[in-house]
Amino acid sequence: MQVPKGWRVVAVALAGLAFSASALVGQQALPEPEPLRILGRISTRLERASPRPDGSFVFTLFVGELRQALEPGDELRVFGPATGELLTAAHVTRPARIVGKSGRVHVCAKLVRADMASRIVELAAAAHSGFPESRDARDRFVSAHGAEVVLAVPFEPEKGDDPRDFVRFVNEARGGTQPIERALDPMVTFELQFNQPIDLATMGGIRMLTADRKSEVAVRVFTVGDDRRTFRVRAPLGLAFLPEMKRQAREQPDLPQYHLGIVPGREGVRSDAGGSLAGTFEIPVFLRVNANINLVGMPAFRAR
Repeated sequence: MQVPKGWRVVAVALAGLAFSASALVGQQALPEPEPLRILGRISTRLERASPRPDGSFVFTLFVGELRQALEPGDELRVFGPATGELLTAAHVTRPARIVGKSGRVHVCAKLVRADMASRIVELAAAAHSGFPESRDARDRFVSAHGAEVVLAVPFEPEKGDDPRDFVRFVNEARGGTQPIERALDPMVTFELQFNQPIDLATMGGIRMLTADRKSEVAVRVFTVGDDRRTFRVRAPLGLAFLPEMKRQAREQPDLPQYHLGIVPGREGVRSDAGGSLAGTFEIPVFLRVNANINLVGMPAFRAR
């Protein structure tokens, strides 16, 4: 039977619409990649560790001036005072906020290693003899005797997080890393940790800029470990610290010499799944006024 011409046109049009609809459905079904976040490793001290009937703990942590909030799923890492080894981790089970101006936060958390429960109680500053009553003396006592508890939390600028709490620098003397200090040596190495494995082809999104942000410093970015989540950043010859820069550092101590930043969006660092940072991440870098002059020349810089 011969199909009328008009019917054939209608059939083709309907087929095209069906194809377009299925394509749209397929596009909508693709999930958005999980956002890429920087993980902070913020050092605190354990004042008290109180067991709960359900097997979890309430940790009282001395955080000082820190105002970092904690959310369920954030991780606490407890380290041994003598060896500095990781004893166990604990996962936060309830939101926690800093208590007023006390410099303390009470955190409900579940230990990864239940067999470490009694050891954790022993490592709290309150378990040591001579635990003082007065506030000032207690702060010093906890800082000296409480086990180190590192908060592993994602950077969330919308909640007021300070970027400087989410970068560490390599301490050659101690053989490890520690929080960023106010002023650093020109040969400093920075360490960043992400919540997902990184596409190494996008590491050019980590940049060191001069104070005016007009020039980019050539840096080397290399991985730590095999999971492609932790990276170190260093200028091969160190950061230039010229006599005029040292003079300016003395006269204008609040003016940084460099900025370490990560480009957001599709042009910046991305995870294997294609996730990128939601916004710009940047910290000011101050060099020690009494550091040795480092005469790295202009070849270390390139115009943006």
